[in-house]
Parts: sequence; C-alpha cells; structure tokens
Amino acid sequence: MGATLKHKEGTGGKSLKRVLDKYRNSVQGKSVVAGLVKGKSSAENIEKGYKNEFGGLSSGMREIPARPFMAQSVPFVKEAIQTMPEKFDVSNPKEYLNAVGKNMADAIVMSIDSQDFTPNAEFTRLHKSFAYGHEKILVETGSMRSDMKHEIRKA
Repeated sequence: MGATLKHKEGTGGKSLKRVLDKYRNSVQGKSVVAGLVKGKSSAENIEKGYKNEFGGLSSGMREIPARPFMAQSVPFVKEAIQTMPEKFDVSNPKEYLNAVGKNMADAIVMSIDSQDFTPNAEFTRLHKSFAYGHEKILVETGSMRSDMKHEIRKA
C-alpha cells in the first residue's frame, strides 16, 4: 500500500511531510520481537519454553507433548495490535514500537492463560496439585509466564 503526499502552498503540507518522513526514517529497518527473548529472558525459561512449544523429553526422560503457546498466541497478538492505531502518537515512534512489543508479550501470556493445550498426565496433575497448589498447564511457579519480554531489533 502506498500514498503520495502533495504539498500545496499555505496548507502546512511541508510540516506534515517532515513529520511523516521523520517517522518513516525512525522505524525503517526495525522489527519487534516478543516472547522468551535471548538476553532478556532467563536461559532456563527459554529452554522450558522450547520444550513446551515443540515437545521433548523431561529430565526424568518422560515425553512432554507439544503445547504451542507461541504459535497459538497469534490470534491474541493480532487482536491486541489491531486496536493500537487509534492510540498511535506519530511524534514518538519508539514509544509506539515498545507498546506494540508489550502488547505482543501480553498476548503470549494470554495464550498460556487460555489453557487450550494437551492435558497434563495424571502424574503431573497430582504432582502440581501437591507441590504448587494448582494443576495449570505451562505454569508451575509462574517464572516462564512472567518472563515474556519484547525487544526492538534491526530487521
């Protein structure tokens, strides 16, 4: 999608063009990532997240089924970002990109909170119930859930 901005003398078009050019230049070549971000999230939580997203073996050599909380977060992310343009402040694109990242990280937490995953095995349910007082999938201490971060990077 493209647009052309034409300047007409006396309409303030030059100042609008400067603002839009400044905005475009400040976000060009940048991307926003969210989730368990290397360098911001703990290495332990990144490993747990990977095992849960794709499945694998636990330290006790039990099979962990895939519980794709990241992949399942896409509709939550889309919904969270669709409402942002009405709050958009063109004068501060970095603040806007940070808000996009925070909304993305919050949407991933919403995916975890949805609990729409393969149920825990009976052994795991009993263990979690006894050790943590709940049976929530992907949540033991809440460490991984609360470690969702975002970052603005060069694209």
